[in-house]
Amino acid sequence: MLSLKDISIITVTFNSEKIIGKFLLQSELEKFNDKKIIIVDNNSDDKTINKIKSIGKKYTIIKNTQNFGYGKGVNIGMTAIKSKYCLIVNPDLIFEKNFFSKLINGIERNTGFGLIAPHLSKPLQDQCVSNKDITTTFISGACFLIDCKIFNNKIFDEKIFLFYEDNILSDRVINLGYKLILLGDCYVYHEGENSTEKNSKVQKLRNWHMGWSEAYYLMKVGCNSHKLIFINLITKFKRALIFLIFLKIKRFISVYFRIKGIICYLQGIDSHERRNIGPF
Repeated sequence: MLSLKDISIITVTFNSEKIIGKFLLQSELEKFNDKKIIIVDNNSDDKTINKIKSIGKKYTIIKNTQNFGYGKGVNIGMTAIKSKYCLIVNPDLIFEKNFFSKLINGIERNTGFGLIAPHLSKPLQDQCVSNKDITTTFISGACFLIDCKIFNNKIFDEKIFLFYEDNILSDRVINLGYKLILLGDCYVYHEGENSTEKNSKVQKLRNWHMGWSEAYYLMKVGCNSHKLIFINLITKFKRALIFLIFLKIKRFISVYFRIKGIICYLQGIDSHERRNIGPF
């Protein structure tokens, strides 16, 4: 019979000082052995690590010497896993009451899965959904449990710094013959894009990575990849022009940096280099 001893948790932080305390102090996590909560910090330059240590728990903390991005951060965390399953979660998630008992029940009633995940729902905005488990083709990287036997640590494609790594993972798991299961009765509340501090520079970087990773993913898909990227570029150019004409500057800048990301990918620029992001 499964228990919490069979599950470890990984969360990746970067400048997450404002949210990490709220995440770690959730009553659901009090049920866990502290060492099985693995925090991978991507070289935060705020007081994230100090905040974690101030809680007074013996978490497993891995401090990276640079910001490796989300996927590689998770992969580094996986090297410390010795349990059968691992739950990967963003640090801006709030677990519903009895989350882990529902998760364990979900594992026990499903066979042949590679990834299993709860519903993501923002506070006060729950939608009425079926309480039946469903097989799906995509699992969000914000919160999912993986059967650790599937991969040898490297579950995410490390060429991606941010975004679309969960699309690639979902495809890989299905291609290996495993199912992706979305649990019908299990929830986490995702506050959304609060894992790091928001500012204009961060938003530009996020949009650049969204464009780069989208192009990378389209190339991984295979069929007519260059045509799909070209159509995507043309569509974004049109959107950028419309936003500029109507002086919707913030939206224009968002699309502009996505275009920059796509072009940088086509130029062969690595996502971890993040060159040619200017001029704004």
